[in-house]
Amino acid sequence: MPRPPIHIIVENGYVTLMGSVPTEVDRALARSLAAGKGERSVTCALRTESELR
Repeated sequence: MPRPPIHIIVENGYVTLMGSVPTEVDRALARSLAAGKGERSVTCALRTESELR
């Protein structure tokens, strides 16, 4: 079954990441990339595949 994409919501400099990723490493990478853009804050609501089972 295909994974849903990562949804990135940006509002007034605040970023929210939603969706699923294969591993904890992927979640950390997505959060790091989002935070590296100078945003005020990043809320990471990404779930790993193991959490979705």
